[in-house]
Amino acid sequence: MFRIVLTSLIVLPLAACAQFVSRGAEAEPELRFGTGYRGSDDPCVRVGETALTAPYVSQDEDLVGCPVDFDGRPAFQIKTGGREVTRTADWVIYRVPLLGAPDMAGVDPAAETSVAIEVPPSTEL
Repeated sequence: MFRIVLTSLIVLPLAACAQFVSRGAEAEPELRFGTGYRGSDDPCVRVGETALTAPYVSQDEDLVGCPVDFDGRPAFQIKTGGREVTRTADWVIYRVPLLGAPDMAGVDPAAETSVAIEVPPSTEL
């Protein structure tokens, strides 16, 4: 019983840290990456807090990184309301309002997206 409790005390905190991992630590040591932002196949991923990203962390926004060479970045920004805050040689880091992600459910992140803006009818006084 004591072993189970001791193991749980060690394993559970480590599991929480597994949400963000370093990908290509040699190339981008200043970034920690999580899962795909809009789905598991999304090239744009959640970015964890590091010395580079700490100034941009907000409780009202997610930090999301998209590869510099990802052609869908403009559509990502429009659809999620993401604002570029910094970049590295390989990644562009955005602050995305927490409400930006739900609109992306069911959207193919690799597909180019058109955005239509609905203008309310004018009312004359």
